[in-house]
Amino acid sequence: MAPRIPNQLIPAPRRAAPARYPVATRVDLVGRWAAVAAVRGEIDLVTAPRVRAALLGALAPPDLLLLVVDLSDVDFLAAAGLGVLVDVRDRARARAVDLRLVADRRSVLRPLDVTGLRQSFRVHADRRALLAPHLFAHR
Repeated sequence: MAPRIPNQLIPAPRRAAPARYPVATRVDLVGRWAAVAAVRGEIDLVTAPRVRAALLGALAPPDLLLLVVDLSDVDFLAAAGLGVLVDVRDRARARAVDLRLVADRRSVLRPLDVTGLRQSFRVHADRRALLAPHLFAHR
């Protein structure tokens, strides 16, 4: 009979601490009637409230006619992030603000396609072409 080895508790390996809220949103006014909200990082359950607050803040100017949400630098878009986009879309419609998304990454386009939400947004691949009329009107 083999000798019996006493049970020992083996500590679980420590995982590296995740980056603290890996998302950033920058809002810039473009001309008098347009704003661009550029989101960078991951939009998930933890970061969605921050993104929502930033996008709703971007909707605040009373003269706003166009809000461009640039998702070109978003690495991950979870269901909570989709919920933020739907909420912002609905609020923009209620204020007669044209909402456009800029996205060219699979990490954003795939969730929009799988859920069927892409059809309810105006999605563009290029931010410059979208904003060109507003840039020239500003000069």
